Amino acid sequence: MPLESTIICIDNSDFMRDGDFIPTRMQAQQDAVSLIFHAKTRSNPENNVGLLTLSDGRVVTQLTSDVGKVFSKLHLLPIEGKLDFCKGIKVANLALKHRQGKNHRPRIVVFVGSPLEVDTNEFTKLAKRLKKEKISIDIVVFGEESSREKFEEFITVINGKENTNSHLICVPSGANLPDTLINTPIIQSEDGSGLPNGYSASSFAFGINPEDDPELAMALRISMEEQRRVQEAEIGRGPGNEGSQQNVPQSNTGTSSTSSNVGTSGNDMDVTRLTEDEQIALAIQMSMTQAENTNDVEMKEDVPSSSNASNINQQTSKTTEETQQQHTDTFAASLNDPQFLQDVLRDLPGVDINSEAVRAALEQVQQQQKDTDDTDKSNATKKKKDEK
Repeated sequence: MPLESTIICIDNSDFMRDGDFIPTRMQAQQDAVSLIFHAKTRSNPENNVGLLTLSDGRVVTQLTSDVGKVFSKLHLLPIEGKLDFCKGIKVANLALKHRQGKNHRPRIVVFVGSPLEVDTNEFTKLAKRLKKEKISIDIVVFGEESSREKFEEFITVINGKENTNSHLICVPSGANLPDTLINTPIIQSEDGSGLPNGYSASSFAFGINPEDDPELAMALRISMEEQRRVQEAEIGRGPGNEGSQQNVPQSNTGTSSTSSNVGTSGNDMDVTRLTEDEQIALAIQMSMTQAENTNDVEMKEDVPSSSNASNINQQTSKTTEETQQQHTDTFAASLNDPQFLQDVLRDLPGVDINSEAVRAALEQVQQQQKDTDDTDKSNATKKKKDEK
């Protein structure tokens, strides 16, 4: 294959954000550029490739055969602006004129995924200029069928009647752009050189030729597979699943409505915005409520459930209720004793028992305990009446 110097013009306009090519038009275009670069350098190690952006006509990478220079710039290209086809082709032509290897055949590969807005006269003059300077051009139109006729006329003017060095490739939306280019003249040259049969675009997904370094290519594939499994595992342990797992033990323990309300308010409240005294008061309130819920759960667990020993069950339940009632009375008496609570809080470091937040919390706890005692007494009275 003859030596070639190729400038690849990349469409980095705002249309490259579209997702009709997986994952986006821009990333599909980057994979195709990687494929073309390897095909050119494989056909002849002395071939050079450069990069140019069509939105601003900027030469990103000068003509080189170094894969590192090309890929380091390829994946950092911004998506911005509109497509300026004529300006980009003129800059690419100028870059090819200053190539070091004058015996290299000049070629331009253009990716177009945006609507073409050009002046017809300027468009025709540009094609005649490229034909006069014997510059071959390959145009890849993907996801944009409206400009196909204009590009067909453009290629016809450049090729003339006998020349067939310039090509137009149209790739419909939804197709795999790199795989579509595998069997086109852009990759497979006239003498059949380029990529061997059976190669796919995924072989160069990491910018590495598997034949040059098969161990590195295999290591990269294994690393990507492990990373994919880790990401799937993290998605499986997402907030939705954690929430469902947390709901199971709540339903099994049979917690009361008071505890669920406190837990909900605790989750909704931003504790970091509270002062130290307010945080301590909130912790005391939650611990008191949790202690009451624990007593209720213990009462339910201590009652045996055997259908063959009903008398023993009744005696055991009465004894358990009496014991729990004694513990509850003792605990309530301690809570109703202001001096006891103040002595407990005074021993805690950094707590000001004279602060308004602590006082309000103590009064609220005492009021809740009184309401609980009144409710328990009324329930006990109703129970005795029912037994009689």
